[in-house]
Amino acid sequence: MKKILSAFAFVFCVLLLAPGSCPAAFAAEGSEKAADVTAEMLAAYVAGCDGADTLPAMTAVAAVILNRCADPRCPDTVTANGASLGILPSPAPGGLEIYAARLALGGADPTGGALRILSAGDGSEESADAVTFSAGSLRFAK
Repeated sequence: MKKILSAFAFVFCVLLLAPGSCPAAFAAEGSEKAADVTAEMLAAYVAGCDGADTLPAMTAVAAVILNRCADPRCPDTVTANGASLGILPSPAPGGLEIYAARLALGGADPTGGALRILSAGDGSEESADAVTFSAGSLRFAK
């Protein structure tokens, strides 16, 4: 039953968040409300990222998603990049996740432009040069 509810929540989030795109798409509209929606969508992925339990880690996760939106090799939406990183969005991000998302939307990027999120136990081997930032069990690489 718990798995069914979890799957339902995920599908609901994906359907709810699917129209979301990156902040650059909203810049032309000049809509403050659209930017808030983007912050909420970004925060949902920050909240869904395992290991992002401090403000620096949360801000770094949000920055990586935005960096990927800006990179021509990656999808151009928050939802597509969150999914491509293997992050399931949380249906109810908290205030700290929303704050981290707004920091990243404002230009904060502790990762120095990283495009990948690595977990300590995921078996990926990255050279020390590739890792640009570490926070808790997460490492961020270009």
